[in-house]
Amino acid sequence: MKASLIAVKKWETLFNKNDISIVDTYANNGILIGTFAKKIKKGRETIKPYFEGLFKKQNLRVKFDKGVFVNELDEAYIVSGFYEFSFDENGERKKIDTRYSFVVQNVNGQMLIVNHHSSEIPNN
Repeated sequence: MKASLIAVKKWETLFNKNDISIVDTYANNGILIGTFAKKIKKGRETIKPYFEGLFKKQNLRVKFDKGVFVNELDEAYIVSGFYEFSFDENGERKKIDTRYSFVVQNVNGQMLIVNHHSSEIPNN
């Protein structure tokens, strides 16, 4: 279980550095259903442009809520919870409350994200 949380923490660290190597935290055939994406991204080659575009937002950050839920499956972990995206837009700080689920699995000796879903929390 700890290894799955370390994988998600690595994702968070790379995200907050706007480091495109975040793509390497996903399995080669990983799936991303991103908060800011209209389409599902499958594979690093489609996930990379998503982050390249997202990292153009000024002062982009993600802050994870302390409440994290981890479900252990036979060969994977589901890490779920809430995080807040924030960035500067038109001179104002914008914050988006979001929920997430990461499915983390050991792939050839590395804990990688095989599925990641993130979506804005509805107002109602």
